[in-house]
Amino acid sequence: MASFDEVIPPGQVGKVTAKINTKEFRGPVDRGVTLYTDDPDQPQIPLWLHVEVAGSVQLFPRGFLDLRPGQGGSPSTVRLLVRQDPGEKGELRVTDPQVDAPWLKVKARKVEAAEPAIDDLPEAKPGDVLLTVETAGEVPEGSHPQKLRFGTGLPTEPTIEIPVSVFVRPRIQVTPDAIAFGPAEPDGTRRATALVALRPDLANGPLVVEGPAGLQSSQDSAGANRFNVRLSWIGKDAPHGEIVFRAGAVTRSVPIAP
Repeated sequence: MASFDEVIPPGQVGKVTAKINTKEFRGPVDRGVTLYTDDPDQPQIPLWLHVEVAGSVQLFPRGFLDLRPGQGGSPSTVRLLVRQDPGEKGELRVTDPQVDAPWLKVKARKVEAAEPAIDDLPEAKPGDVLLTVETAGEVPEGSHPQKLRFGTGLPTEPTIEIPVSVFVRPRIQVTPDAIAFGPAEPDGTRRATALVALRPDLANGPLVVEGPAGLQSSQDSAGANRFNVRLSWIGKDAPHGEIVFRAGAVTRSVPIAP
């Protein structure tokens, strides 16, 4: 966000004020601001802001979490290492860690002795706190932005809020999301195509295509767990209704575009 003097008389000085919301940042942050002028020699003036955001804690590997739950209902787990910032007073005491979604749970463990680096986490030091967030139960398909909150017991940031992104790929994904048939051919047939992708836990079952009377289909492989589906509509009536794609007990219905 920036404010500025809109008119600067020749030979005078103007002021540009830029602000950065550092609520969700830690450490070095760089942002650019472009100043547009009517000066033919300098129509654009780039400005850069560099700030060092100080906080109560350091977060590893980063200040947000990303969960992509495993297939077949297996849990997905991410870890966050919380370390007291060297410039902070007091003692780190992580309390009341919580997330909003009922299908997420979080646990906190204080590090008592040095632990080796694991995955993308650095070596843990005594006094650090390891937070573990994992899925519990059935997670809805799609993208779900969440928040992880916990207390620190430290003066600069008594509470911390961490963005958590949860994404569950649909079991059956159909492109496009509405089937549009082309114009009628000389024999009256209308044709359309669809790309169907199955999540790996459904790959063992065949793909079945069902629809209204007059619909015919064929398919071939388009790569791992992906199928090119060719659809034909035969009959005097215009295509209507919906098409059901089935793999085992899982189905996905896609409307026929008018």
